[in-house]
Amino acid sequence: MTADTDFNALREAHPWLQTERLVAKPDQLIKRRGKLGLVKLNATYEEVQAWITERLGKTIQAGTVSGVAKCFIIEPFVPHAPTDEYYVCIQSQRAGDEVLFYHEGGVDIGDVDAKAQRHLVPVGGSLDAATVTERLLPHVPAERKPLLATFIASLYQAFVLLNFTYLEINPVVIVNNQVYYLDLAAKLDQTAEYECSKLWGPIEFPAPFGRESFPEEKYIAELDAKTGASLKLTILNPNGRIWTMVAGGGASVVYRCGGKRGRRRVAERAGGSPGRHPGYADPHPAMPSRRWALRTSWPTMASTRARRTRRRRTSTPRRSWA
Repeated sequence: MTADTDFNALREAHPWLQTERLVAKPDQLIKRRGKLGLVKLNATYEEVQAWITERLGKTIQAGTVSGVAKCFIIEPFVPHAPTDEYYVCIQSQRAGDEVLFYHEGGVDIGDVDAKAQRHLVPVGGSLDAATVTERLLPHVPAERKPLLATFIASLYQAFVLLNFTYLEINPVVIVNNQVYYLDLAAKLDQTAEYECSKLWGPIEFPAPFGRESFPEEKYIAELDAKTGASLKLTILNPNGRIWTMVAGGGASVVYRCGGKRGRRRVAERAGGSPGRHPGYADPHPAMPSRRWALRTSWPTMASTRARRTRRRRTSTPRRSWA
């Protein structure tokens, strides 16, 4: 649901909206929506429409972060008891994928890191229902263990296939021998897009809640979508003077030199020094040419050894003091 959504057309396209009780909540990377009062439960379509209209386009507070509510989701309400709620999380680590499970899920789960059962799947390993039952489900009723074990094992297969790095479901609900996931948060590995784009389908990687994209960032994102190269721009501080270049190599040297030469010209035209005071001496003078800058960006092994040898020959020997 966005500002462009027609409520009447939506109701005609999905008749179940008129026959079932509903849940509405913002879909903008906001955690703990239930505790923040950002979830409408067990409502009719008219009540959901009024609740969304009241908040759509308005600034909402999520903890210490505030932002504009732009997107909502509507889903069927699933009546259940607190004992039907479980917690599942899979997260990638250096040694493999760690699976966490807790038998008491929901908004009041507390410190799940200290409570949850854990199982580490090593890199290249697999997870079956028998392992899930043994390692993660000791506190689950026996009649529910086969269903939950099969669900978690299948969830891990999807986690690996789709190149997730994080997937959290809280709560997972079991009602009438059916599994429902009522709230889900996940992170995809964007670098796997070249091999998973068909499986993912059309997908966007939005900015975090409370941070609007700058026009320059949107422009670079459009260019990135049209080329096989990797073009990324994140403006950390629009009023800052320091540019952080995470990609090394010759290009960053060229950009740095170009910016330094431009700053020097501006200072010379103003009759001053490019530093902070008239006596400032620039410890990194501008490089004479782009060709030289690119050539020095990738030093050879021989030149590196030669520089180390010269430093050893000209350095002052260390003295030990008694």
